[in-house]
Amino acid sequence: MIQLIEALLDFALGPFGRSISQFYIDHQFLFNSIVVGSALIFLFRKYNHKSAD
Repeated sequence: MIQLIEALLDFALGPFGRSISQFYIDHQFLFNSIVVGSALIFLFRKYNHKSAD
């Protein structure tokens, strides 16, 4: 089943897209930390802005 998914990804993304996908998988902790951190900062600022009114 995994081989089928990999084959579909190779076909859909092509070699360049597959290399970008592999780069993301190799560094996903860093990217996900940035996204979650940004969301937390956004929510914290929004909460503080409402409580200041």
